[in-house]
Amino acid sequence: MKRLSVFCCVIAVVLLATPGKIVHAQGKPQANCPLSKFEWIETKLFMGLSRSTGAAVSRREWDKFVTDNFVAEFPQGFTIIETTGYWQHENTKATVYENGRQVVILHEATPGNEAMINEIAERYRSRFDQQSVLISSNRTNVRFCTAP
Repeated sequence: MKRLSVFCCVIAVVLLATPGKIVHAQGKPQANCPLSKFEWIETKLFMGLSRSTGAAVSRREWDKFVTDNFVAEFPQGFTIIETTGYWQHENTKATVYENGRQVVILHEATPGNEAMINEIAERYRSRFDQQSVLISSNRTNVRFCTAP
């Protein structure tokens, strides 16, 4: 039994020390995922779907807003996540919840991108009668994993 363990350790060391592409058991090369090269900004916009009148932003209205704003201004990509948010109403102080969307954009840290995100948030707030749109931004490192 000890010989088998030693043999497995030797094989593992040889495999780890061998240069070249990493190959899965089926013989397919793994994706190429280089170390992070880009320092970008990850911005999240939290957007409610309820107007102050109680009426909801329809799916058609949401889709048109996304096309006219996010697709038009960030065609390189973004992600939309369906949410249920809880927040305190400014006047009544009651904790309320509403369905919403979180839009995540990974973008270069440029004044133009920041200004456009602020503009889109203001368009949404104004058009759909929102108390506010929450924007959260953090620096992040990104890398793109590609086929070998």
